[in-house]
Amino acid sequence: MPRLVAFIIALTAITTSVHASTLDEVCQMMGRFAEETMKARQHGIPLQKVLDIAAKSDVEIMRKALRAMAIEAWNQSRYGTEEMQDRAIGEFRDQVQMTCLQQGGL
Repeated sequence: MPRLVAFIIALTAITTSVHASTLDEVCQMMGRFAEETMKARQHGIPLQKVLDIAAKSDVEIMRKALRAMAIEAWNQSRYGTEEMQDRAIGEFRDQVQMTCLQQGGL
């Protein structure tokens, strides 16, 4: 349960900053959300809890992006060692941020 609370706090901070002004800020924010999403995945938090949190975003495009990101995270393997979990988290974060930058944002 403490992991879920930490995830909710991190997600709340990220989703409230959705009004970032530059592409770099938007993509950095998406990378942070991707990191928190994959942490949730690696720590066994149920997908539905993450989807419920993502659905609370005030901005429709963010709700859709966060939902798609959560589904993508749950399509990835869940690892048993901390080292592999950290690797999966970092790779997912960087992949999302890079894709955001390449596509010009959300």
